[in-house]
Amino acid sequence: INFKQISSASNWSFGPVGSYGSADFSVVDYGLLLNVPILNLLAPKYPFSIGKRLPIFPNLNISLGYAGLNYGNDVKYSVNSNSQPLPRDARLGYTIAAGFGTKFKNEFFKLFGYFFTVDVDDYLIQQTEVPPYFSYQGGIGDIVIGRNLINLKGDDNVVVHKGHEFDFLETFTYLIGRFSGRNDDNNSSNGFGFQTKGLFKLIKSFSGNKTFNYIVDHVNIEYYSSILYENDPRETRFDGFNFTFSNIKF
Repeated sequence: INFKQISSASNWSFGPVGSYGSADFSVVDYGLLLNVPILNLLAPKYPFSIGKRLPIFPNLNISLGYAGLNYGNDVKYSVNSNSQPLPRDARLGYTIAAGFGTKFKNEFFKLFGYFFTVDVDDYLIQQTEVPPYFSYQGGIGDIVIGRNLINLKGDDNVVVHKGHEFDFLETFTYLIGRFSGRNDDNNSSNGFGFQTKGLFKLIKSFSGNKTFNYIVDHVNIEYYSSILYENDPRETRFDGFNFTFSNIKF
């Protein structure tokens, strides 16, 4: 559950020319994610070895998720204006994750990971002919499980996003995907990323420095670059760094 407080200023003119409106309102997102570790349930201890000294641990997980975004009261930008709809949205998706790792000097290394992710979304807003000239749909709106989530076909109401992620040695990530629907068909995207986790863990396995080992256990630095609408006039590139601090106890 996520609570958001929003301040919005409209560029549209309400009432007299030059009279613009603003609004403050709150909305709630809610969702549910179910993660099923298939191999752990079937065989909690499922190692096999390459050679004599290198155990390999495979994994297979399936995740299912639903989210309803931006639930709250309607928005008014001025006293005399009509109510405006919130950008209410339904999202439904799943991920199939597979890979394998190994243990080396008491450290677990994820050698390879593959993720196939599907995400579909529908705006839960319908136009009406009477004030306030819109209404909200419930549940998953116009999302059709067979067509959108299984056959991966977008339509006039629903956008389908699908993507592949390849992770190597907890260090390098490559991503490729497509999205279609709402008159925006077969647009491709791709990206790549680097992180320090894998390299730092490898150094830690040979290092006896307590300060460095503490940093490895709690700090990860990531760089990602991605492109949307590849080979299209709307092509857009995003670059960013991410610093993560985790498992810190006081």
